[in-house]
Amino acid sequence: MFGVLGILILSAILFAWELKPLMKQGSKRDLWAFSVMMAIATGLMIAEVLGVNIPNPNEGLAVIFSPIGEWLKVE
Repeated sequence: MFGVLGILILSAILFAWELKPLMKQGSKRDLWAFSVMMAIATGLMIAEVLGVNIPNPNEGLAVIFSPIGEWLKVE
């Protein structure tokens, strides 16, 4: 519980720190991109602290490309 609270506090501090320069620039795309990536990162950190099994992206790539590798295998 304290881990989740700590992550939320730290994420809020980092978000507030980066928000001011982004608002000064006036670029809404950068602000949206930063907000979405920050939300994804915060969600992944909370899931990690709570012990949720987060899949490795390399496993998905192996599932996709292993048949191709077998097909191209030369003996």
